[in-house]
Amino acid sequence: GGDGEGEPRLAFRRGKLYGREDEVAMMTDSFCRVSGGRSEAFFLSSFSGNGKTMLVQSVLAKVDAVGGYAISHSFDRHSGARPLAGLVSSFDDLCVLIRERRSDGERADAAGRLVTELDADLPALARVLPSLTGI
Repeated sequence: GGDGEGEPRLAFRRGKLYGREDEVAMMTDSFCRVSGGRSEAFFLSSFSGNGKTMLVQSVLAKVDAVGGYAISHSFDRHSGARPLAGLVSSFDDLCVLIRERRSDGERADAAGRLVTELDADLPALARVLPSLTGI
C-alpha cells in the first residue's frame, strides 16, 4: 500500500557534513601550513544552502581544538550590509580571542610585534579594531 512501510528512506544526521572531504582536507592542510609560519586566507562563495557554513564550522572546530585561531564571516550581498564591516568585525573578534587565550607575556610579545610591523599605521588600525588595544 501507500503507507510507506518497508520502503527505503534516506536518513541524514543533523550537523554531519556530507561530500565535503576534499574541501575539509584542503582547509586542514592550509591550517597546517599556517601553523608552520605561512599566511593564508579562504574565501568561499556559492549559492545558499550548499553547506558553506557547515564546512567552515567543521574546520573551525578542529582549529579551535588545537588552540589555533580562525575567523569567519558570512555576507549576503542582497542583505544591504556593508561587506567590509563584517570583515573588520571578524578581525576585531580575533583580537578578543587572542586577549582571552594568551598570557600577559604572550600578549606583550604580540603587541611588540604589532608595533614593529605596523609602526605608524597602528593607531589607525586601533581605531578600526577597538579590541586591538586589549592585546
